[in-house]
Amino acid sequence: MPGAESRVRSTGFTLVELLVVIAIIGVLIALLLPAVQSAREAARRSQCLNQIRQVGFACQLHSDTYGRFPSAADESGYSHLAQILPFHEELAVSGLLDFNPELGPSLDAPWDNKDDPNIVAAYATPIDAFKCPSNPEYEPTNLGVSGVTSIEDSALRGHYGAVMGCKFACSGSSSEDSLCPVDPVLGCSTGGTASGGVMYVMSKTKFRHITDGTSKTAVLGELAGDIGSARTWMAGVADPTDGSGWVYSGKNVFWPMKYATRQRASDEPKLRIRENDLSFNSAHPGGVHFSFADGSARLINESIEENAYYAMASRSGEEVLAEE
Repeated sequence: MPGAESRVRSTGFTLVELLVVIAIIGVLIALLLPAVQSAREAARRSQCLNQIRQVGFACQLHSDTYGRFPSAADESGYSHLAQILPFHEELAVSGLLDFNPELGPSLDAPWDNKDDPNIVAAYATPIDAFKCPSNPEYEPTNLGVSGVTSIEDSALRGHYGAVMGCKFACSGSSSEDSLCPVDPVLGCSTGGTASGGVMYVMSKTKFRHITDGTSKTAVLGELAGDIGSARTWMAGVADPTDGSGWVYSGKNVFWPMKYATRQRASDEPKLRIRENDLSFNSAHPGGVHFSFADGSARLINESIEENAYYAMASRSGEEVLAEE
C-alpha cells in the first residue's frame, strides 16, 4: 500500500536456531555411532568364525591326506598353520617352505633362518585368512629378518592356535605368581606343554583317537592381541629336535579366557599373570571362537565353567561337555 512501511522478512537462521540444529545432529550421530560400530563388529565376528571354521576344515583335509591331524609343531618346527597351507589354497607360500630340512648345529627351526630368501619371501606374504579381522593392527616391527624389517607386525600374525590340551604351567617364581596352585587341578597335569588335545608338539592324532566325540573336542582357538613378534603364523616350536623351548603356535587350556597380563591389569591383581601363561582370548565381546574336530565352529562364552573348559580341550578324557 502506498505510504505503508515496507517490511523485509528475513530468510536466514538465527544463531540460536543454528546451534539447536547442530545439537540435534550431534545427538543423532551419538545415537547412531554405537549401532554402526556394533554392526561392524558383528560382521567381523561372523568373518572370524568362518575363517576359523575354514582353518579347521583344512586340518581335516590334512587328516584325510596323511591319516592324522597336523601338529602344533612338526619335526621341522613349523606350525599347524604352515602344515595346512596346501589345503588352504596357499600352495605358492607352501612351496617356499622346506618341511624336511637338514638341521644345523644350532638346532634352530627353519622358520627362524633369517638368511633363507624363501623364508624371507614367506614372511613377507601376509595370509589374511589366518588373522582375526577384529584384532587391532600393530606398528611395523623389526623381526630381525633381512628384507622384512619394516613389515607390518600384524601381517605376520596367526590368530588361530592349536588347542594342545589341559596342563597347568606358570612361569616365574611363586612370589610373583600368587595364582599358581600348589596342587594339580582336576583334569590338568602340571608343568610344560600339554599333549592331551588333538594337536600338540609333534602329535600324530587320528580321528579314532578322539574318543570324547569330535563335536565336543576343540582343535583350534583364537589367540588375539600383541603376543610377541616371534609368534608368526609360521612358527611352531623353537627347537624341533626334541620339541623343547617355547611353543608359539598353540596354548594349554588352564587360565580362563581373556585373563589380562601383568602389564595390562595393574589395577586387578587377581588377573595379573604373565603373557606366556595366557589362555585363549579374542577381541570379540563375550567369548572366543573355537573350531572342533567335526568341522564345526562356535563362540564359547568367556564365563564357561572351568571343568567344561578343560574337558573341551581333551580328546579322550571321558569328560562330559555341556553345551555353551
